[in-house]
Amino acid sequence: MDFLIKPAQEGELLRAIKIAAKRDSDRLHNLAIARRFETLTRREKEVLALVVRGASNKDIAADLGIVLTTVKVHRERGVKKMGAKNVADLVRMTRKILW
Repeated sequence: MDFLIKPAQEGELLRAIKIAAKRDSDRLHNLAIARRFETLTRREKEVLALVVRGASNKDIAADLGIVLTTVKVHRERGVKKMGAKNVADLVRMTRKILW
């Protein structure tokens, strides 16, 4: 993660370890999100992609040619599978793996 010149200062070494641990933690978190995303059906991915872009359920139904109730079911299942608490949480999660 980093190159330190020997003998490394204690503070410098601890800072490098903390940065490496944070990067690894972030990588594992993003990998877990990607794995959850892969459990979604094709339709759940389509619906959630539109949700993340800010489309309303009504607009999603029109865009995909499905009824509003079906959009709500796919949205609810997708959010649950992703482990998101709300749409803002879902946006943060998907941004890490889609963009």
